[in-house]
Amino acid sequence: MALSYRTIMKMIGIAMFVAMHVPFAFAQQGTTPALDDPIATIYPHERINIAGVARAYRLVVPATVAAGKVAPLVFAFHGLSDSKDRFAQYSRLDDLARHQGFVLVYPNAKAMFWPLTVEWAREDFAFFDALYAHVTLTYNIDPRRVFLIGNSNGAYFSHLLASYRSERIAASAVHSGGLGIVQPGVTPIANKYAVFAVHGAVDPVVPVTESRKVRQAYEAAGHSVEYLEIAGHDHRWAGHVDVNGRIWKFLSAHARR
Repeated sequence: MALSYRTIMKMIGIAMFVAMHVPFAFAQQGTTPALDDPIATIYPHERINIAGVARAYRLVVPATVAAGKVAPLVFAFHGLSDSKDRFAQYSRLDDLARHQGFVLVYPNAKAMFWPLTVEWAREDFAFFDALYAHVTLTYNIDPRRVFLIGNSNGAYFSHLLASYRSERIAASAVHSGGLGIVQPGVTPIANKYAVFAVHGAVDPVVPVTESRKVRQAYEAAGHSVEYLEIAGHDHRWAGHVDVNGRIWKFLSAHARR
């Protein structure tokens, strides 16, 4: 898909603005669970080979899954200038996985940035495909319950990935990010995945209007959509409104048909 100069410059501008606000955007901290506990095992430094390049990811496996119980699979994509480990720390998604019993994968972006066009994202699509194949072969994963969570730049990438892997993705939850080049209703999407969009009303990094467009575009294209706009909130992960609980309530209700 060819992009106009204006579109490319807009994407670069968003990326630069987010990078300038990294200390602000990721200041909301949490606690990192122990690597081994009775509820789950966390593998923080996993690697997988993609076209001769070792790509890093973090893996959380609840004890029930290790024992063979069928489980959902969630991929969590961090933001710009962020990482798998920092995202785990401030989002506290590890705790959610441990207590809700899903396998959680945090892929790590190259150069701390997820691409926003298909041409630039092909290696990261292959990264996702390899992780999906590895995890589904290793654990008892329910293929109808494969979900994405994306934050900021990771939210933009989640839209792109879901639109090109809709045969695998049941639903996505996107926090503080927009559609980018994805145009539901125009972009050919084989299966209509559900979308939960979250945004702070006073976000100075990615304007809240971007998530309003997410809701409008997906609803118009016939997707199941839920939208949460948080009054007075900025770009940070919205832990103060139990965003993790709201995300899981939505995702767990939207298995792929």
